[in-house]
Amino acid sequence: MPDHQPHEKLRLECRNPPVDIEVSLGDGPATPTAGYAGWEDVPRVNRRAMTSFQGLPTFQQDVPIMLDGYREGRSVERPLEEVLDLGGNSIFTATGPIFESGSRFVFGDEPEFGEMIRNTVGALLRVRLVLKLKRYAPADEVGRRVRPKRGLEDAVPLSYTTPGGESLWEITAKFYGVFEASANWKRIGKLNGITDPYRVLPEGRTIKLR
Repeated sequence: MPDHQPHEKLRLECRNPPVDIEVSLGDGPATPTAGYAGWEDVPRVNRRAMTSFQGLPTFQQDVPIMLDGYREGRSVERPLEEVLDLGGNSIFTATGPIFESGSRFVFGDEPEFGEMIRNTVGALLRVRLVLKLKRYAPADEVGRRVRPKRGLEDAVPLSYTTPGGESLWEITAKFYGVFEASANWKRIGKLNGITDPYRVLPEGRTIKLR
């Protein structure tokens, strides 16, 4: 977790629209909300403990910030507008004590507003809000990281002849991707009379895939 002290600075930079602003972090640290991969328990097979890799394609985090002009009697409406200008399709860089500092981000959702203080004439002097930062991933990168689900109409062959040294789990991951292996190995195992996905298969065995 990034080191964080209240009122440290977060810098937001964007070319379109042109934004280059430093804002104070709020009272809490940046908090991941999605996108970090993990491991999920799945049923045991032949007394072997198994886990299945689970991952999300895009990292997201909540970052609390505060715009504060209260002591100086200074309006913070303009810097608030600059922050909100980053909404829509804007791609910007966020640098500071957050996760993946220096990466490009977009807003994954609208900022969440908290405390707001105005003076007697209605000028906004202080506002707390939480930015919903989603790491920007170009389309080609998403394509590399996320393997789509396959159906019978896709290019998975009917069968596969093992070269030796592979397990059912490895074969399933090869054709369906790591993210889909846990959903397909049992089906393939049943087609081939294999109950242990980690048993090394001999060379030359034909495995039905569908």
